[in-house]
Amino acid sequence: SFTYTFYLFLLVMPFMLIGSSPQEIMAISKQTPSFYMTLLYLSLLGTIVSTTGFFYLTQKKGAKTSSAYIFTVPFFAVLVSYVVLKEALTFPTILGGILAVSGMVVLSLYRTK
Repeated sequence: SFTYTFYLFLLVMPFMLIGSSPQEIMAISKQTPSFYMTLLYLSLLGTIVSTTGFFYLTQKKGAKTSSAYIFTVPFFAVLVSYVVLKEALTFPTILGGILAVSGMVVLSLYRTK
């Protein structure tokens, strides 16, 4: 599952540049090393590791059990960026995180047995 996730993200990355101007793309090459470390950190921990963890959980516990947890991936990505990178939290982000975690709790507590 990790291999699948890695290659999927690698395949999709060029499509993320669609709609960007050449100036915007070239601006990325002029960033500081700190920018690249932050980008790498958020990419690896905030997205790839959490999504791979979801796929692993799906293999071990099944889709029914793990389906609620995919909604927490963005929440934990934001949490990591807040704690480690000292990024600001906005009200919509906090509200979205509360709704995602609440939804997961509700699904876990009230799923049919």
